[in-house]
Amino acid sequence: MADIISADKYKKLAEVVHELDIDKLPEEAQRKIFEQLLMDRAKAQLQNKIDKATFNLEDRINTWITDTTTSEYTKRSYLKAVNDFLEYISKRNVHPLDVNYEIAVQYRNSLKERYAYRSVLSKIAYISSLYNHLVNLEDIQRNPFKGMKRLKMKVEDRSAYVPSALEVEELITSFLNDLEATGKGSHMKRKAAVPSAIAVALMAYRGLRIGIFNSLIIKEGGAFSGISKGKPISGNVNDAEDIFDDVYSRLRKIGFKPNKPFPASTTLKVNIENRIEKLWKRNYFSCHSLRHYFSITFYQQTKDLYRLKELLEHSSIQT
Repeated sequence: MADIISADKYKKLAEVVHELDIDKLPEEAQRKIFEQLLMDRAKAQLQNKIDKATFNLEDRINTWITDTTTSEYTKRSYLKAVNDFLEYISKRNVHPLDVNYEIAVQYRNSLKERYAYRSVLSKIAYISSLYNHLVNLEDIQRNPFKGMKRLKMKVEDRSAYVPSALEVEELITSFLNDLEATGKGSHMKRKAAVPSAIAVALMAYRGLRIGIFNSLIIKEGGAFSGISKGKPISGNVNDAEDIFDDVYSRLRKIGFKPNKPFPASTTLKVNIENRIEKLWKRNYFSCHSLRHYFSITFYQQTKDLYRLKELLEHSSIQT
């Protein structure tokens, strides 16, 4: 406002508005004010109707997806999440431009009843991204999902829980059972089954980090190389075979094929931690907990910290 009128006039105008008592104004002046307020409200309502009538949601979704990703798999994930949300608000007769924070919270709570923790966060993130797009195009003023993807649902501290040997085997078996999956989504389950099971085995029986799978190559016999935390590492999957019996043979039984690249580590992480959440809602642990399982099991049986440091690729024995 100070950019439009001088500071002195702005101060005087503020004083007049502050001291204004509508009840003391002449009746004609009050009537004109009320008429103007009603006119402004009518204009706003009419503009809102025009905005909704001319709003092309399909076009907005297409431009959003095109601007956000080139991956066909990611596009399908985005569309699936958005279509689910649109079906939810359609049943409640809510226009996409009228979605507010309260409706957003209700939708998030409905997802919590149907999906695992990480799936809920992913779906909310996708929809929030779409609404950010609508804000940027000035279709709406505020993203009702803003910040919601950071609202954590109550789960146990994952870092405090380390799985048992039985749970590790159960997790691997769970993925291998997916090879027999049928029905909706079965193709993706079968495709992810073997890489996910192998990743679990390598984290639990060789102590590898989840991040190495972006570059990991395992050759015939079990020799491997890759990049972990920014530095090249190498070794053999059987380096701890005195504690974890012939890991390479286990991998071959699972379905391992030498020299074959793995899916992205982020994809494996989501697959594995979603499955952990599904199997053990109370004893919830992370991919890194599988590495902890390796560390604890190895140390309990050998008491050899130096060798454990070498196997884990730690720079210091203090770590």
